[in-house]
Amino acid sequence: MSKKRRRNLGGVFILILLFIIAVTVVLTIPVFNITSVTVTGNARLTTEELLTVAAVPTGKNIYQISMKDVEERLLAQPYVLSATVKRRFPAKVAITVTEREEAAAIRCTGGYAIIDSEGRVLRIAAEPESVMTVSGGTVDTAQPGSTILMTDENFLGNFKLLLSELKGADLSVTIRHMRLESSINTVLETEHNLEIHLGGMDELSYKLQMCKNIMCGGYEGINRESSGVLKWTGEGQFSYRHHEN
Repeated sequence: MSKKRRRNLGGVFILILLFIIAVTVVLTIPVFNITSVTVTGNARLTTEELLTVAAVPTGKNIYQISMKDVEERLLAQPYVLSATVKRRFPAKVAITVTEREEAAAIRCTGGYAIIDSEGRVLRIAAEPESVMTVSGGTVDTAQPGSTILMTDENFLGNFKLLLSELKGADLSVTIRHMRLESSINTVLETEHNLEIHLGGMDELSYKLQMCKNIMCGGYEGINRESSGVLKWTGEGQFSYRHHEN
């Protein structure tokens, strides 16, 4: 073996040795031991709850913790939509989460499945509480952390479409109940007992925008606090019948 080759091999050996020493130092000196973990972005979930789920041990070397594993643990929590975990050198870990929002409650075995706008089950509650309720379908399986399974395969798709259109028309906060009885009979109920019969799932944007205009004074005697029945006639219009006292 030539002297030049031996020198090159010796240089490589020294570099490897220095690398091993550097790694050993980084993994053992106390300055890199985790001293604090911060959480931001949470509203419903408490910081303590998220720290418990994240399970980042203080006192352990920051390089010995897998940030990906921490993120996966956080994402297993039903209310967590996204999670980012970053090292903040030398000894801090920063967690940022985005939470899922409760959109509706559907009666199921054991109470009500509280779901988000995508149909993910967030929790099972004894009562619907202040969340909009949805009826017209039968729940097959409601497992927190998973998408709700309905016996009617079209139910969830219709729910997501209608909810999206309600948000687009700025009416979602007004509706307290949604009845998806069939593809040709969709009924909304407002917090002031106004029943809105939309008919089928076609032309939803047009129908809901018209409802908004009517409830904002576009139809004499009707506003957002009116009760009664507002029914799609199938001829591009709504008819109105006031509830008798």
